Amino acid sequence: MKTLVSFSLTSVLFVALLWLTSCASSKTMTYDPAGTWNYTVTGTPSGTVDGTMVISKNGDSYTGEMQSALGNAALDNLKIEDNALNASLYFQGTELNVTGTFEGNTFDGEVVAGYDSFGMTASRSN
Repeated sequence: MKTLVSFSLTSVLFVALLWLTSCASSKTMTYDPAGTWNYTVTGTPSGTVDGTMVISKNGDSYTGEMQSALGNAALDNLKIEDNALNASLYFQGTELNVTGTFEGNTFDGEVVAGYDSFGMTASRSN
């Protein structure tokens, strides 16, 4: 009887340990888009706009800036959750919203200005 109780207790502890190990190993890593991205925005009133988006990680939050031949603008209210980006910026007095999704070393999204939206793609350069 004592052997059966010991065997049962050992089995329960083994199953509990196995469960805890699987929970720890199944924790997903959060995507980190920090770096320099070469972007293209198409269909704007200025035509196709190419530039660089720089994203920096500061602790648990991010900061960013979009740079192009037309000028530079800080990414305000920059939120990155999982692999999705949401930010706003002011360019020539107009508020623009940038949204999209990172997948590996690529980004696919849009820039929205009022009722107009323009496709945006990017690839990580570093």
